[in-house]
Amino acid sequence: MMHRYINLLLVVGGVLGLLLSYLFRDQLVLSGQDFAFWIAFIRISSFALLCFLAITLLALGPRIVNHRLYSFGLFLVPALIPDLFHILSFVFFPDFITRNTRDKVAYLFILSRSLVVLALFVSMFHKRLFLSTKVRDLFALILLAFSLLLSFLIVFFYPHLPPLYIEG
Repeated sequence: MMHRYINLLLVVGGVLGLLLSYLFRDQLVLSGQDFAFWIAFIRISSFALLCFLAITLLALGPRIVNHRLYSFGLFLVPALIPDLFHILSFVFFPDFITRNTRDKVAYLFILSRSLVVLALFVSMFHKRLFLSTKVRDLFALILLAFSLLLSFLIVFFYPHLPPLYIEG
């Protein structure tokens, strides 16, 4: 009985948080410098967290951790690539090659988070999706190459993509 109330409380809290964020959205528009600082902070900390989690799960191996967790760690590696590209773009992609804009950051963020969600999905349904570990490993390698290619395309051709952030 108490379990239902906790679930209801979590749903109501999430909905209230969403509505409050919409209410204060116009007051929370950050300046360019503040935006760059917070995005760099979030990217570096999320990259460190995901990298530590993936390395730990892969280092322990499927003999120690559950096969679901190992699949999650295996499919979490492609999600690290877009975060790494954004972190490295501060240093290695100066403005004359590709400018650091909010659109590029948004596209890399969306790609990274969609790959994290895909990793969660694959880890939950890995028995139904893959018949063997060889197929799973091949799919993870293909997804890693796809993530690398898509990250390169976003970094170098983001001005040709539709804008995600429009200044008001």
